[in-house]
Amino acid sequence: MPASLHSVLTKQGISNETFPGYVAALKRDTADRVQAGEGEHFVYFALQSNRFTALPRIEPAVSARIYVERLQRRSIPADADARLHDLVNALDKRRSDPRIAYIAEYFRARAKQDVLGEIQKSYAAAMAFLYEKEFKSAGSEIYQKRGHSTDTQVEANFAVWTALVTLQRLDPALKLNRVLIVGPGLDFAPRTDLIDAFEPQSYQPFAIADALLQLKLAEPREMSIECLDINERGGAVLEWLRARQSQAQLGLRVAPGFAL
Repeated sequence: MPASLHSVLTKQGISNETFPGYVAALKRDTADRVQAGEGEHFVYFALQSNRFTALPRIEPAVSARIYVERLQRRSIPADADARLHDLVNALDKRRSDPRIAYIAEYFRARAKQDVLGEIQKSYAAAMAFLYEKEFKSAGSEIYQKRGHSTDTQVEANFAVWTALVTLQRLDPALKLNRVLIVGPGLDFAPRTDLIDAFEPQSYQPFAIADALLQLKLAEPREMSIECLDINERGGAVLEWLRARQSQAQLGLRVAPGFAL
């Protein structure tokens, strides 16, 4: 590693002898946070989707407030618990919905017997975090311990567009024909405003390609975008992108009201 990084790590109490243990602990922490992040997405899907139940949708932030403030011992509100039960029941049936199929496979691959209990634990963790974020004006430090979110939304790409415009103005001759996206994301279930009328979509590769071409930062025949992902679901993300790559025409479905 570069000498500059040696000094940074030393200031954090990490030496040559303790570095292997530090890396191992970091990997364990990452795996735990990825799993916690998956649980959050499952809960947001359970509260908002009507693909598996006729019960009214529940706004996650509202459910978080009821869970923390209005109920003793933080028991799960009845309306939320009913939706969690309906989702678990749907997992036992053959479903064509890709999100339900993914959740079912997630628990099957881990040989989880008490699926309802696992999702209820995820609900408790997700609501506690959401309450801290929405109602207690918590600072950015709460994101340092929460589950890793591997979701994505169209709006998030506006910051990338702005950054590319800034780079272009700083260096008009700049060309970015090769791009690496670490964590392109798949819009499984956002914290609010879930739209699951169609299968999950991955927006960032398309949005970046669109920005590079419109800003003339890349040449169409030379542009190359590659993607990596930390999550096991990253396999699903990359598989989704590969499936589009094999098609004669690349396609992306965007909900009305949003534009790239």
